[in-house]
Amino acid sequence: MTVAALPTEEQAVQAANFMAAEVHAPAFFEKLAEHGYETANPAEQQQLLQLGAVLADAEARGQIKSAAPQGENPFLSHVLNRWSSAPDPADVESHQKEAAVELAKAQPIVKNAALIWNHLQAGGEIEKPQEQPQEQPEAAAE
Repeated sequence: MTVAALPTEEQAVQAANFMAAEVHAPAFFEKLAEHGYETANPAEQQQLLQLGAVLADAEARGQIKSAAPQGENPFLSHVLNRWSSAPDPADVESHQKEAAVELAKAQPIVKNAALIWNHLQAGGEIEKPQEQPQEQPEAAAE
């Protein structure tokens, strides 16, 4: 699927904000909860989202290094142990796609935001604002 027309800059910003607030953040915190970690307050949620964004960027650039658990931090040891037995990524991706399709069917705003988001993630362009012709000042009468 593709977007019917190029999204405007405003639509791109709205789609990104919607996907972050309504799709990515809830999925992120749900995944943390599955691993036994609940956030304490909105400030901690914001910090974890920022950390998640930094890690996602590092992963996309191939800059992730793995570390062996040192046992000094129980949370990190727990996460490292849980991730070492992570489910098959193909199964997870398939489940995520099925859930996304069902959500898009139920809520058209999700479908539109996802289409715009995917368009932008694939390097798609946004609609350029039309330049208004500049009015030429009338020649002053001599």
